[in-house]
Amino acid sequence: MATNPHSEVNVHDQAKLSLVTNDRWPRKRTASSLKSRIVSTAFALIALILVVRFLPPATRTAQANGPSARASVAPADLKISEVQINRPSGSDVFYLDGMITNGGKRSVSGATAEVDLLGPTGELLTTMQAPMVGMAQGGVGVVGNEFARHPITPGEVRFFRVAVKNVPPQWNHEVPQLKIVAVSSPQ
Repeated sequence: MATNPHSEVNVHDQAKLSLVTNDRWPRKRTASSLKSRIVSTAFALIALILVVRFLPPATRTAQANGPSARASVAPADLKISEVQINRPSGSDVFYLDGMITNGGKRSVSGATAEVDLLGPTGELLTTMQAPMVGMAQGGVGVVGNEFARHPITPGEVRFFRVAVKNVPPQWNHEVPQLKIVAVSSPQ
């Protein structure tokens, strides 16, 4: 049954009301409770100072050395050695096979090499860039996406191959100059 809010109040219901005493009103803070708050705050500050003072230095500076301090891999970190020319018969493409050493502090998941082809008198004929591809153990057979699947760790030596296409006919047929121009590292 619904009640009407505008209905008249029954006189008998008013008799059940009671007077609220002063016990329910908030008390004024006494000087002793203020003193105890000041003392507890002082102890908390002293404890905080002691904790910060005796933390290990690495813990205090951890945020300052966050993601921006990650070392990146530079092309100079990779060293190329034992480069040889591999020419399949009946093809105008040849391959540069060799070994690569990671002298950096991070793993490498890919690299791009720049190949300088020289003419008979040593003049630069053309420069091209090509990705370095990983080779199977022993330097036999190219393995697709090898460096991405198995990054070259710091200090590790791996076999690589670079495909050289569109070779000018004036090329001197000597091992071209090879340098690394771009490096990628796993995330």
